[in-house]
Amino acid sequence: MRHSVPQLLDEYEKTRVMFAQNLAKLASEQENIEAFQTAGIMQVLRPLLVESVPSVQFPAVQALGHLISYSESLAQATAQRQIIPLLVTFLGESLLLKKAAVFALRAVAKYSPELAQEVVDSGAVAPLLGCMEVNVEMKKSTISALDAIAKHNSALATTVVEAVGEMFLPLLVMCLMDSEASVKPIAVSSLGNIAKHSAVLAVQVVDAGALPFLSEFISHSDSEVKQQACYALAQIAQHTVNLSQLVISLDIFPRILDCLKDADLHVRVNAATCILELSKQTSSIAELITNSGGAVAMVNYITAAKGEAKLPGIRTLGFLSAFTEELAMKVITSKALPPLSNAFLNEPNDIIKSAVAWAVGQMGRHSESHAKFLFDADFPLHLLAAHTNERSSDDLKAKAKRSLKSVIQMCSQLDLLQPLLEKSPPAILKYLFGQYAKLLPDHVEAQQSFEQRGGLRKVQVTTAPAESKLNRHIEAIKGLYPPEVIQRNAPQENPPQGS
Repeated sequence: MRHSVPQLLDEYEKTRVMFAQNLAKLASEQENIEAFQTAGIMQVLRPLLVESVPSVQFPAVQALGHLISYSESLAQATAQRQIIPLLVTFLGESLLLKKAAVFALRAVAKYSPELAQEVVDSGAVAPLLGCMEVNVEMKKSTISALDAIAKHNSALATTVVEAVGEMFLPLLVMCLMDSEASVKPIAVSSLGNIAKHSAVLAVQVVDAGALPFLSEFISHSDSEVKQQACYALAQIAQHTVNLSQLVISLDIFPRILDCLKDADLHVRVNAATCILELSKQTSSIAELITNSGGAVAMVNYITAAKGEAKLPGIRTLGFLSAFTEELAMKVITSKALPPLSNAFLNEPNDIIKSAVAWAVGQMGRHSESHAKFLFDADFPLHLLAAHTNERSSDDLKAKAKRSLKSVIQMCSQLDLLQPLLEKSPPAILKYLFGQYAKLLPDHVEAQQSFEQRGGLRKVQVTTAPAESKLNRHIEAIKGLYPPEVIQRNAPQENPPQGS
């Protein structure tokens, strides 16, 4: 069949359109990405992007967005082939092209600071800001694209914030007042991602008027808005005491404690993280949290939480306990030790165990009474087991040792120390023997009990370098006993070596 020239060109046009549309459809399915990469899709795709026919160009940009959203290597190829500047030009074209280009730019920027910088260097930020005024869907897509740039580091966030007359933060705050509910969580998340980088950026978020809305949103009916509000408040509060005080001044307590019981896991974790960031700052803030019921709420949170979701609660209890002995005692009497013990013994993750080891050390280091609570809960034995376990991480071993030292040095009831003697390595015996050397001279009955229970024998079978603290403690304890008692408890053979 013979074709006329117009027919032939029309068939070519239809074929190109169909090819581009099928390409967009297949690119939206993740299982096809590897095949596209193998086939060298970027060589095929680039000519379609510069087509003058919108019905070809639009699905090509759609296909590109889907491809790079699934594959970082294709995102890098987009940068290498100078396709990003082409995407930026589409931001000034039709609404369909705008939408597809914004999606593709976000997909590129999300992977790394380097790719996000490529998007910035291609001049994308200003035209992206212009796209926020188009409609609700474009507003959401544009915020996501700019957030993908800003989330990586302080320099990129500053670039976004300071672009086009510093209009991004005011526009985000306006989104918090938007009647369209779906815009709010995206805007709030972006505020948090900007504030997280530095105190300077957090202050800019505050100065833009975001705080009252964020405070209000922790009681929002939408769980996504609520979780992002807790996240953003945490990112603001973490930097300085002043910023923490501003967050607290909006009466988030005790309302944020209710978030610890929310049905949504992310709300609970983000609320716990916000309280954690506040608890680090000052003793007065820690006291406010505790007096608002924060210690009890965190104990309940840890009890109910699973896995790493426990971490912000555990760390909060540690920070609350660190400031004063009164606060530490309030935490202990809030029944903190049973769930902490459960986490320490039953959670397989050493990060959680390390957090518990640190937290109980903050509780036990204040006084004899504080230490007694830990001994009654068998924490020193648990810490010793973790410290001497070959499978424990170096961080867990170090934190367990540090906490053991603190608790041992606060213990004046020598019978509580006795169970630690047998299995303690020299690094721990140094503290145990130091405590015995300090307390035994004034307690004759304790000296007799120490010998009868095998303590003096343990002292004599342990050797250490002459100038070490451990050796000085050994000699001090031996000096309390007459020669015949020393001889009676002398080691028979092959004493273990200390250090």
